[in-house]
Formats: sequence, structure tokens, C-alpha cells
Amino acid sequence: MSIEEMIKHFHITPSPNDNNKIRIFNKPSKEEFEMIVAAKPEILAYFAQKRDEERRRVEERRKRIESIPGLVEIEKAMDELADWKYNLEASFEFDENHEGYGGMGVGPKPQYNIKEMLEKYPIAALYLKLKKDADKENFEISQIGKEHMEMLLNDIDSWQTVAEKYEAANKAFVDKHMWD
Repeated sequence: MSIEEMIKHFHITPSPNDNNKIRIFNKPSKEEFEMIVAAKPEILAYFAQKRDEERRRVEERRKRIESIPGLVEIEKAMDELADWKYNLEASFEFDENHEGYGGMGVGPKPQYNIKEMLEKYPIAALYLKLKKDADKENFEISQIGKEHMEMLLNDIDSWQTVAEKYEAANKAFVDKHMWD
């Protein structure tokens, strides 16, 4: 029995707290248990390899996202505006944690024109739209966003095709649920 077959058959997982331990969920016979114990180093090496592959995949994805022109700049601007708005609204609160001071001390509003930034960087605008849909609670809209976000990240150069496919999928969703 191969290591992968053994892991699947006995539902073996790495211990969540200790990388040198494994958990066996399907009870093996005594002979099978001895076989698992003998293969433990290979099993641990298999799990370490899978962890490393996942880390590399996540890092590559992060780099692809950060390589989208203007995305970091737009997200920074949006975060600064959101922080400023939160602080402004909190300055009007009167409770045991806040002494309302009506906007004093908040500082000037950051001068960003998000609409112009989105027009200047259409790929970043598309990514942000897809990310917003991917995070929605509606399963179908979320799936549309996730699928098209992966399409965009896999081939950023064909972003216009992805945008067209996304609009078509959104239109099909709206047409399907128009009378719900």
C-alpha cells in the first residue's frame, strides 16, 4: 500500500499542534497499525511536502495579485478613506469609551479620487469588482466572482475577455433570477 493510499484508507492527518505526530481516524488492525508506525517518517515527509506546495501556491497567487497595476495604490487609498471615515464618525459618539468632539482632531480628509484611479487602472478595477462578488453571501454570485477572479489571475493579459465573460455570466444570473 502506497503512502497516499494509506493516508486515504485510514484517514490519516497531521496533528494540528505538532508536525511530528499524526492522527488516525479509521481504526487499523494491529498489523496495519504496525505498518503505519513503520511508515510514519514517509507519512510526515508527505505532509511536509504538501504544506510546502501549498505555501508556494499561496505565495505565487499573492505575487500575481500584487502584480496587478495600480491595485496596491487603490487599496491603500480606499483603506485610508475608510479609516478617516471611521474616525470621523467615532468623533461624534458619546459613551463611556468616547468623548465626542464633533470631528475635531480627525484631520483632513485624504484627497483621493477613487473613480479616477479605477478608470486609470481597469485591470485593478475588474479585480476589485470580482473580489467583491467572490466575498458575497449569495452562492451563485460568489461562484461567478471566484471563477472569473481565477481566470483573471491565471492570464492577466486577457483581462478584457475575462471582463466580457464576467458580464455575460452576471447577465445570465440576473435573467435566471429576475422573478425570484
